[in-house]
Amino acid sequence: MRILVTGATGFIGSRLCERLVEEGYDVWGLVRFTSNKRRIPDGIKVFSADLTDPFSVAEAVKFIRPQAVFHLGAITPVSESFRQPKLYMETNYGGTINLAEACRKYCEDLRLFAFASTSEVYGNQIHFPVSEYNTPKPNTPYSISKYAAELYLRNYMHEAYKFPVVVARPFNTYGRALVNQPHFVVEKIIVNMLKGVEKLSLGNPKIERDFMFREDHVNAYLSILQAIESGNFNSFGEAYNFCTGSCISIGTLVETIKSLTGWDGEVVWYTHVRPCDIACLWGDYSKAKNTFNWQPKYDLTSGLKQAIKEWKEVLGL
Repeated sequence: MRILVTGATGFIGSRLCERLVEEGYDVWGLVRFTSNKRRIPDGIKVFSADLTDPFSVAEAVKFIRPQAVFHLGAITPVSESFRQPKLYMETNYGGTINLAEACRKYCEDLRLFAFASTSEVYGNQIHFPVSEYNTPKPNTPYSISKYAAELYLRNYMHEAYKFPVVVARPFNTYGRALVNQPHFVVEKIIVNMLKGVEKLSLGNPKIERDFMFREDHVNAYLSILQAIESGNFNSFGEAYNFCTGSCISIGTLVETIKSLTGWDGEVVWYTHVRPCDIACLWGDYSKAKNTFNWQPKYDLTSGLKQAIKEWKEVLGL
C-alpha cells in the first residue's frame, strides 16, 4: 500500500514513517520546504509542499496518488496559538481542507484519511473520563483550528462524498528525544532535571493530564491501518480517543520524574495561567479498544523510564 504521511519530520510523524517502512509499506513523506531534512527517516520518499498552498499540495497528491493518508502535519504548541491564531487556522484548518480536497479529486483508490486531531478539542469538561460522546468545547485557537478541521472532514467530506476519514484524538504525548522542546512539559522537566539545574520553573501543579508514551501513540495509527486492511472496517466519519485512561497532576508528575532521575533541585511554581487553561484532560479509550483492538502498552513509569533513557543518550549522559 502506498502511504502519505504529512508532518513526516515531526515528533510522531517521523516515528510513524519508521514503523511503516519496517512493515514494508511504500511510504511518502510530505514536508515543508523549510523542514529540517536531517529528521527525515531513512527509507521514505519525500515530496516538499506547503499545506497552506493548495497548488503545491495538489501537485504532491497527483504525483504520489496515496491509498492511505496520515495527516499529522500541523502547528501544535497551544501557548503559541494565542499569539498567532490566524496562522494556526490557515495551517491546521486550511491545510487540512487543501489536502482532503486534493485527495478527493486525485485519489481514486483512497482507502483511509486518518486525521490527527487532539484531546484539546474537549476543553473544560465536568464528567470524567472523557469519551467521544462528550460534547467538544474547544477554547483555544489551536483546539478550534483542529475541531474546525474535524467538522469539515466528518460533517462535510464524509457525509457528502463518503470520504474515508478516521479522526484520532490523542491525549498528551511524551517521548521526544529531540533538542529544544520548551513547549512540552514532560520533556522540559526531564531535560532540566538531567542537566542538574538548581531551580525549575513550572506552571500550575494542580493541572491534570492523561500522559501517553510515543510508541502507544504511533501504535494507534498502525491499528487503524490494520483495521482498514482487514476489510471489515466500516466506521468512517467517527472520532476515537487514544490515551491511557488515567490522569496525573503536574505536581505528582514532577515528583515521579524527580524520583526517577535523582534530581535534588527546587521547583518554583509560577501563578500565571494562560487564557482558557484546561484543568483536566483525562480520557476513555474503550471505543478505540473495541474498534481497533488498541490499548496502551506503557504505563506512566515505564514510559518515563524509556524517555529518560533516550534523553540521556541525546545529552551524552
